[in-house]
Order: sequence, then C-alpha cells, then structure tokens
Amino acid sequence: MELSCVQGSLRVEAPPTLRCYAARGTSRLRVMTRFLSPILAGFRSLRAKPGYALTCVLILGVSSATLFTVSAVVDALLMRPPSARNPAELLFIKGALYGGVLSHPDFVDLRERNTMFEELFAYDWPIRVGLDIDTRHRDVRSEAVSGTLFPTLGVIPTRGRLFTPADDVLGAEPVIVVSDALQRSLQLEPGALVQINKRPFRVIGTVAADHIDLARSRRPDVWIPLAQVSAYRPEWMLNNRNSQWLNIGGRLKPGATREEVDAELTVLAQRFQSEWPDFYSKLKLSSVTFPALRLGQDARARTMLLLGGTIAALFALACTNFFAITLLRLLSRRREIAVRVAIGATRGTIARWIFGELSAVLVLGLAAGAGISWCMFRLMQLDPRIRDLLEGASVRPDGRAAFLVAAFAVAALGIIWIMLSREVGREDVSTAIKESATAPGRHRSFGALLAMQLMVALFLLAMSAAFLSTLRDAVNRSPTFHTERVVMLDADIRPLGVASDRAGEHRFWNNMIDTLARLPGVTAVGGATSQPLWRARGTHTILDSDEGRENPEHAAMFTFTSPGYFDALGVRFRQGHSISETEFRSNQPVGVINRAMATRFWPGEATAVGQTFRPWAGGPRTVVVGVVDDIPTGISGDPSPHFYLPFTSSDVSALQLVIGVRDDSEASRQQVARAVAALWPNSSPPEPYPIAQHIRESRSDLLSSTRVILWVALFATAITAFGLYSFSAFTAAQTIRDSAVRVALGASFGQIVRAHLLRYRWGFTGGFAGGLALVFASGPVLRRLDVSLQPLNAATVLVAGCVLAVIAVIGLCVPLRRIRHVDIRATLTTE
Repeated sequence: MELSCVQGSLRVEAPPTLRCYAARGTSRLRVMTRFLSPILAGFRSLRAKPGYALTCVLILGVSSATLFTVSAVVDALLMRPPSARNPAELLFIKGALYGGVLSHPDFVDLRERNTMFEELFAYDWPIRVGLDIDTRHRDVRSEAVSGTLFPTLGVIPTRGRLFTPADDVLGAEPVIVVSDALQRSLQLEPGALVQINKRPFRVIGTVAADHIDLARSRRPDVWIPLAQVSAYRPEWMLNNRNSQWLNIGGRLKPGATREEVDAELTVLAQRFQSEWPDFYSKLKLSSVTFPALRLGQDARARTMLLLGGTIAALFALACTNFFAITLLRLLSRRREIAVRVAIGATRGTIARWIFGELSAVLVLGLAAGAGISWCMFRLMQLDPRIRDLLEGASVRPDGRAAFLVAAFAVAALGIIWIMLSREVGREDVSTAIKESATAPGRHRSFGALLAMQLMVALFLLAMSAAFLSTLRDAVNRSPTFHTERVVMLDADIRPLGVASDRAGEHRFWNNMIDTLARLPGVTAVGGATSQPLWRARGTHTILDSDEGRENPEHAAMFTFTSPGYFDALGVRFRQGHSISETEFRSNQPVGVINRAMATRFWPGEATAVGQTFRPWAGGPRTVVVGVVDDIPTGISGDPSPHFYLPFTSSDVSALQLVIGVRDDSEASRQQVARAVAALWPNSSPPEPYPIAQHIRESRSDLLSSTRVILWVALFATAITAFGLYSFSAFTAAQTIRDSAVRVALGASFGQIVRAHLLRYRWGFTGGFAGGLALVFASGPVLRRLDVSLQPLNAATVLVAGCVLAVIAVIGLCVPLRRIRHVDIRATLTTE
C-alpha cells in the first residue's frame, strides 16, 4: 500500500491485487443488480394486476406441489439409488423367473467367475420371524443378505460393525445386525445375545434409521447372513440350484460398461448350461439398472411411474395455462408495447420487462407450491394406508425432487419468455392501436390456445379415469373363491424351534388338519405354503418337449397344499379332481394346475389332465390330475401359470390353514382358536381371522395406490378446471370493450354471447379431437404397464368432454356481464 500527498490531501493507493478483487466484486454486484432489478420491477408490476398474478400463482403452486409430492413417492419407490457411494456403478443381474431371482449356487458361481464387478451381493425378501431376548418376545421382519452387501453398498454402522464375507460362511458364529429403531426399543447393544426362531444369534451392530432397504416395501428390523438362513428357511435352499429366491447385484469395476457385462453374462450362461445340462436348457442372464429391477418386481412402482407421468403432464398443462394467460395479457397490452417501442424502448428493454414479470410469478408459484406440498404430505398421512406406504418406502420431500420441479419450471419459463419476446415489436404502433380484440388474427390465436387447453385437459381427465378404473377393477376383482364362511390361520412353527425334521413337520400339520376337520360346523380344512392373492415362489417347469432341462419359457409359480385346500377355499375345478387322500398319504407325484398353465403349456384344459411335467430339474415326473380356476394376483388381469403339489413332498415349517365353516361368526372362530391352542406347543398360538380380512390385507398396496391416485386426481381436476376457466375468462375479458360498443349500436346481449361462442367453435372442435387422439395413441404404452383403456368408453369421454366444455363456456360468458356497466363514451375518450 502506498501513501502520497496531492495538493494537501492524503491519497491511499491499494495494491494491484486488492484493486483487482474490488473490480471483480463491483462487476459481480453490477451483474446481480442487472439480473435482480427486472424481477423486483416485475413484483411491482404484478401489484397493478393482482388477478393475473393470483391466477398464475395458484395454477403453478398447486401443479408444482402435486409434482413435487408425487416425484418424492416415485423417487422413494423406484428411482432412489440404494447406496450413497457411487450409485451409478451399481448393476443388477436377473434371470428369467418372476422378479429376476436366481439361486444361491448361481450367486456363488457368478461371484467367482465374473470379471466385470468389483463385488457381487445378494439379498432375500424380508420375512416375519420371532425374536426373543430374556423374557421378551417380538415379531420382527428379517432380511437375509450376503456378507458382501453392506460393504459393497457403502453402508456405515451407527454402532458396532456390519457383516463381512467371513460372517457369511457355514460354521461361522450366528450374528445379526439390527435397525436403530429395534435397538432403541429393546436396548440391543453390540454383543447382546438374542434368539431368532429359538436359535441363538449375537448382535454385532446397528444400521441407521435412514438406511433404505432394496426391496422398498417393508423396512427390515433384523439382517442375518445368508449362511444362517436356515433359521427360517430350509437349509437345502442354499445348495439347491432349483431353488431360485435371491436378488443379485454388484458394483462395476472402473471402466466396465453394461454392454461388456451383458456379453460376459451370455458367455457364463452358456458355460453353466454345458456344466449342468440336467438343470439348464435356455438359461438367460441379463443386467438391469435398479429402477428397471424395481419395475419388474413391484406393481406399486409401475403404478407410481404412471402416476408420475400423469403429474408431469399436469405440470405441463399448468405451464400451458401460464403461457396462454401470459400471452393473452401480452396481446391485450400490445398497444402499450407498441407505444413504448415507438417512443424509444428497445426489444431488450421489453424482453427484460417480460422476464421480470415471469420470474416474479415463478418465484411466487414455487413458494406457494412448497407450502401446498407440505400440507399435502400432512393430509395424506391422515389416511392409514397411505401413511404405511410413505413410511415403508421412506417417502419424504428431498432436494432432488425440489430441484427437478424447479428445473422443469425454469425450463418452461425460458420457453415462454423466448416465445413472448419474439412477438415484441413485430407490428407498428398504428396497426396495434387500430387492432380490435375481435380481429380475425386474435381469434385464431385465442382459438388455438383454447384448443390446446381442451386437448391436454381432456387427456388428463381420461387418463385419471383409466388409472382409477383399472385399480378399482383390480381391487374389486372376483377372487374366484369363497369370500365368506372361510376362516384363515397363519401357522408358523419355525419360531417355536420344533421344525427339526420333515417327518415331524408332516405329523404336526396332519394332526392339526385332522383335528380341525372334526370340529362341529367345519366343512373342510386345507393348508398351503403360499397365501391366495399373493405371488408364490417360481420355478422353471420341464415338459416332455424340453428334453429334460429347464426352459425359461415354461416359468410357473408353485404351492404345496393339502388335499382339502381347494374344497375349503371353494375354488372350482374345470377338469379332473383334487389330490386325493390316498395320493397325498402315499406321496404320489401328482399335481393340480390352474387354467393359465393348462392353456399356455398345453392345448387346453381338456387335454392337460393326464399330462406329465417335472416341477424343476431333477424333480419327479408329475401327473396332472386336475385343472382349477385362476386365482388373480397383482394389478394385471392376465394370470400366471401356477401348479399345486402335496406338501408331503417338501419341508413345510409354515402353512396357511384354510377352514371352511357353515357359520362365519365369532363363535366359529373362537371354536377354531381353542382347538389350535390345545395343539400349539406354547402359550401364544396364532389367531384365526375371516377371509375377508385377508382379501383386504392382500390388496392393501392396491388400495394405497388407488387412494394416492385419487388424491392426485382431485388436485389435477381442480387445477384443470381452474386453469381452463381462468383462461376462458381472461379471453372473454379482452373483448368487453368491443362487445360494449356493439351493444351501444343496438345488438342484444344474446347476440353478443352467441357471436362470442361461435368465434371459438373451431377451438372446441380441435381440442376435443386432439384430446381423443392423445388418449387412444397412448393405449399401447399403457397396456405394456398393465393399465387398460377399456374403462374409457364413449360415454366416459363424452361426459369428460361435456364437463370441460361447460367450464370453458362459463368462463367465456361470465365476464360478458360487465358489458352493461361499461361507460362507452368514457372508454372511447380514453382510447
């Protein structure tokens, strides 16, 4: 720093570096001021037109809040990566079965032989188990994972440590990891000893409450290594290549691409086929991203993806409304703009003015959207089913969803600003002053905007009706079995520690079924390893034409049952008969199949009886003795192939008992409960419940999806109606002066209204035609996602179109009432 004296004054000269920093700061301040000043001027300009500002803010606020809320749900169920450590490097391997699951031997072989992944991991679906510590018992949800899962995902423990590959080997100490919530509830510190299904385990660590499970359905309370899965699954599942139950994923090596992974998986599949020809015929392995895996496994994820697309269209409609109303406002101020240009304003000045107003509206709209979204989350959580969905998938507002909405809104603003700025200065001042609001050019512009409004609005309403109708039909679909006079019982002897051998399990279940069948008022009793209306385990069946090896094209679900299962449930036989008591007791290789399997694997129901198949590679040649009706699962009406085998042919430590009764009353259920309690090994027997309760619980996800979509449909309908009315009213307001002049010249009010509506007849026609074209053009995409357009019959579309037409007509006519109050002389003098 230098000091010098100039004519008696002291001057301080800063060093060049400080002068450079000061110049940069001044430049940045000048740029920021130049950017913010139009926005501040826009806020001041909006104060003069509160109606325009309020309309646009409400439209943008409600639509952005809806998009923000639904994007958070879609993100949690589908898009949110399962790891905070380089999630883009994660890739999943799937087979040809439902959900892409593979066997544990497949996982071991892929882990040892692949060269594209740093490490592979595997995980099972969460399942209910019994946890005991001291004298306390708790039913918790456990998930079996490989020892490589937590290290590969980069999960950090909050206490102790997590699994390593050394924990996931046979003979290692049985250890578990628990959630923070369970740790706080039971005070489970690292080192604590607990029992899982009466087997000892040691707690080694805890996982943070914000850890997002890969299944995204029900949060696990406990994690165990795959090597210890025999605590609640048969031990042979670890070594049986036929038992496919694991999801497999991994982290790519640096530089590896998905194309290279798929090429290597094709080579490995061919190698597996040659090494194990008795198991594989057409083995298919492929890589998928996490969202694609979720889409294939969870019907809710597909539903929410469709919902997200609909909401994006809703936001696009809101931006269209914003653009249309802003353009109308600009057209109505064309004289003012022309005069400004004539007296020296440049196009840049006008563009900054428009930018300021648009930015001010956008800021206010997004702020209103954040507040409305907060209220929407609170309101939706008042619904218990929606609250369970939000909590199970850890749905919460986050920065990514907010950034998505803001980026979408800014992009829309940029498009609108460019289109409006191009219109500035295209006409001279004399033409703009002489132009009437009823000029043909204005009519064409207004009619095109009205057609766009009606087209998008009709499409949105029709899609909302299709989604709701599809989900409602799935919820109300006839289950093809008795919905009353049936009592159900979820019996699991694994937590009791008595599931020690196959013969002992079979004796226990046969004794319970025989005892319940002898109760007064009981018509039939049966048991099954999977619940009706839920997806069962899958396998690749082997037909005689498959040359004795698995064929991915013959994938099917399977369930182990007792002889009286179909009689108790009331499922109708199409052909043949049920598994007889003699066939069951002698453990003969016979089975029952559903209609879907009969028609897909053989020519039809009549020819399927007597056919033979192997349920899996190395399995016994099984004779089809009967064909039963399909039991629906999921959203789609297209049933999956399903076969039923005697439960004596497998380890069965858990059965769902189905008890047919003559009187579906509380007394009948109490009678069943007393009989079960007398046979149960401890003092906590399972409680029977009516089948109607099971139907409601099995469709709880569909009900949750339906209610979420219903909430969103209400907001979408409101914003659509409000936007259409606002646009129509704003359009009509531009013609009030000209209409008042015509009234003063002798025209009647009815003639004015009729002429006003006739100007927009082509807008109505084009909007309805375009909306119908959009609806039916989207049919193929919706059908691929199990959404049917059948509810969209002519009556539905006609009603939706009439409602929209009435709203538009009201908006076009209501402002015309102001004609009678217009002072023509004063208006003409002012003009």
